[in-house]
Amino acid sequence: MLRLSSAYRLLHMPRMAPPKTPIKRLQPLYGFPSPNDPPFDQRRSFKASQDLTKKMFPYLLLTGVFATGLGLGYMAKECPDKKPKTQSISAEAKKLRKITEEISLGEKIDLKVSELIENSNIIPGLTSATFANLKTTIRNDWDYLAKNEVLQVSGQDQQIRPRFVGLQALIEYALASGLNDGTISLVGYIHTPMPATPLCTKGEITKELVADSVRKLCPFTVTTRAMLVRDILANKGELHICYPEKGFNSRTQEQQKIYRQELSNYPQSLFDCPLACDQVPKELIGATYILKDKSGETMVFSINMTQANSPEETGDFGLWFGYLKNNPLIQKRLEDIVKFIDSNKL
Repeated sequence: MLRLSSAYRLLHMPRMAPPKTPIKRLQPLYGFPSPNDPPFDQRRSFKASQDLTKKMFPYLLLTGVFATGLGLGYMAKECPDKKPKTQSISAEAKKLRKITEEISLGEKIDLKVSELIENSNIIPGLTSATFANLKTTIRNDWDYLAKNEVLQVSGQDQQIRPRFVGLQALIEYALASGLNDGTISLVGYIHTPMPATPLCTKGEITKELVADSVRKLCPFTVTTRAMLVRDILANKGELHICYPEKGFNSRTQEQQKIYRQELSNYPQSLFDCPLACDQVPKELIGATYILKDKSGETMVFSINMTQANSPEETGDFGLWFGYLKNNPLIQKRLEDIVKFIDSNKL
């Protein structure tokens, strides 16, 4: 058990009851009278008083210094000065900043996504109830993707889509955060059958915008991604919206108007890229982001998933996340997308 300091005991210990027998008095010191001494001699000379003062001076001085030192020591211990504390916090902040600067870009994104999964009750794209049911699955999906860099799943749309929608939004949130603090630069391509869904809405989910099965399962999917995509654009992320030219007419007039307005809002970072083809191959539908940190390291995040307004009963879903130079599967994914876009440019 830790010992309490004398000052703490003095301040906080309960008062003791007075003793039943008187405490023995100390003997008088240096000529001070006691009750048993004879009456004070009124004829004591002024010189004798001076001698007594000189005799007591060193002890009085020593007592005063000790008492002052004890008081200052107590104040320093119980009421520490704020300046050293501020310096300590600053030092810890610098140490933490140095550590985060030394870790790789992939580790930074891994930490951010893991933190969001662990500490959130709701995540972009999912209701709190849906996320509560899928939290362990999404965490496992992310752990697998961060380790293996590719995650591909086939199965029923309504079972797989929420996992991928949530994880996509979490990664996009981490990318937007990296853009905001200036640690990364980003160029993204959204390659879908029509202009990107998040840029065709101001946050309202309409029947024409999202299919019924998707709206019931993920009611915040479009709204949340709409905000995330705008965060990326506002923080100087560059997005190219790639779709078959005739796909523009598949949007309602209201959606077309919103999309055109967003192109005007972000002329330096949002680019309309209609393609001279009838459709986007199913295995290429999705989005791809190419990101770099200050050291020049290049990473790729890509997702393959059917667009939110036309979910299939069953389908293939894929996620790619890793360094471009290290993984042939990521290289192949990016190569296929760039080749498709370049070969169909108007």
